Order: sequence, then structure tokens, then C-alpha cells
Amino acid sequence: MLTSSGPLCDICNNYILLDKNRVWFKITGIFNKLCCHEKCKPILQEAIEKDDWKLLPEGPLRKVFETQQKLAN
Repeated sequence: MLTSSGPLCDICNNYILLDKNRVWFKITGIFNKLCCHEKCKPILQEAIEKDDWKLLPEGPLRKVFETQQKLAN
């Protein structure tokens, strides 16, 4: 997520201080491009490969999936 203070990781919600550490990605069903810290990329890839959002750490993206599941039930 881009903020006036700089980019925030959509996975862990920490600021990304260097542009070279920022990774852009898209997820089906989410309109905007998301960004994550380079260190979070393997976590994201594993969650996508296993199709299990519960592998994501607490943060904005996990909250989206939790909310979506609650609304579906």
C-alpha cells in the first residue's frame, strides 16, 4: 500500500524503506496492485501455492481474507 509516508507492505504492514526491497504482485479478486517487502515474498508464494491464506502473517492481506471468509459464512 502506498501512503504519504512511503510504501507499506501489504503482508506484514511494515514500511519498505528501499525501492529495491519492494515487490509488486496481483491477486485474483483484488483490483489494485499490491506490494510487499522482499522478505515477505517467500511467505506469499507459499500461501498462493498451497492456496491457504492462513499461512500469511497478521497484516492487511490476511485481514482481507479473514473478513471475506466471515462474510461468506
